[in-house]
Amino acid sequence: MILVPKRNRTCPSLKKSPEVVGAASAPVAFTLIEVVGVLAVLAILATIILSTTTGRLDLAAANLESRSLASYATALQNNILRNRYIPGESDWPAVIAAELGVNVSSVTINSRNNTNYFLIHPDLQIAPGTAGVPPYLPYVQSNVLAVAATGQAIQPPTNACVMIVSSLSTPLPLFITGGPVSSAVFNNLWNWTDQSADPPAGWPANWYKRGTDLVVQRINLAPLFVHLTLQNYPPPPLNSNPGRYAVAGLGPYQVPTNSPNNVVNAYFLKSTVLSLLTDTGAGGAPQGDQILSKNASFFYIQGAWRGAIDFGTNINQSVSQAAAMGSVFVATAQAFTASPYNTNATLGTTPPMVVNSMSNFMWAYDAYASAGFPHWRLHNNASIAQSTMQTFMTRLVNNPIPGGCIPAP
Repeated sequence: MILVPKRNRTCPSLKKSPEVVGAASAPVAFTLIEVVGVLAVLAILATIILSTTTGRLDLAAANLESRSLASYATALQNNILRNRYIPGESDWPAVIAAELGVNVSSVTINSRNNTNYFLIHPDLQIAPGTAGVPPYLPYVQSNVLAVAATGQAIQPPTNACVMIVSSLSTPLPLFITGGPVSSAVFNNLWNWTDQSADPPAGWPANWYKRGTDLVVQRINLAPLFVHLTLQNYPPPPLNSNPGRYAVAGLGPYQVPTNSPNNVVNAYFLKSTVLSLLTDTGAGGAPQGDQILSKNASFFYIQGAWRGAIDFGTNINQSVSQAAAMGSVFVATAQAFTASPYNTNATLGTTPPMVVNSMSNFMWAYDAYASAGFPHWRLHNNASIAQSTMQTFMTRLVNNPIPGGCIPAP
């Protein structure tokens, strides 16, 4: 039996020529120029991909840090309103951590393992005794009640601003980490546009075009306060039984009777409970509690606390013209005291305080006139009351918006 090899049924006539066979067996290779070109293209693509990926990761980290700092700010403000205590540089992380139920280290260290810093405006002032020598916080509201009880004007919060600052890469400058910051440093950072490539004004060269690594959470404490005024009306000596009050369970205190103040003029944190009581001669009974959520004024008139100057049915109506004039005055006084407060008025002067100074002057002038305008004590009393009235009126209108961080509430 003879075996015959099978023929190529696909291409029976195909025969490889020596040229074709030689060409097919020759090795294939890239030239050096081609290799360099490929590597250059790969390097460019890698750079684009890595830069895009890194940029997205940095943006995601910045957004995550911004959300974290915002949650810290909310927790801080909630804790302040509940405890009527504003922490300082040493205990702010513990306060926020307790409010959120997390470890202190998670508040002080960010996702890039850098330390967060708590900055306080160097010109911050909330009440007498909190300004002068850094730090100006912590603030304990109960410490100012004794001052308020004397009728001393407690100034509105000024520059009541704090910040939490975080860096995602480059270490923060020494003028941030080294202790209390200057007004210029604080204001430059406060006014800086977030996520700008350029850092705040005055920052060192190693922060050039690294502004996107900086995350800032600004907290304005001023809106957390409300302005309270309490007055006896009419003022002494006609009103010899001053009303009483208590704040957050502390007291009761007596509304001052010393002229020309005759007023409690103070700022308290929102949600503070104000208790109003009658004078001691009337038994000192409580007349009601108020949760302070906005600016408020109350007048103690004829043994009762009122929200406006109103003598009710006890106004003498025997002389119609006098009664009409009295009603006009009362209506005008009510409208004036209910008008919006100038939040930038000098020493926290309010419309009710102006009305009180006007009333003091009228009573002093009446006594002076009834005695025949003598040149002695009654003249001096009327002169002092007139000067005080003019001072209060000037304080109310003659103070523009102050500079600094943020205007008071």
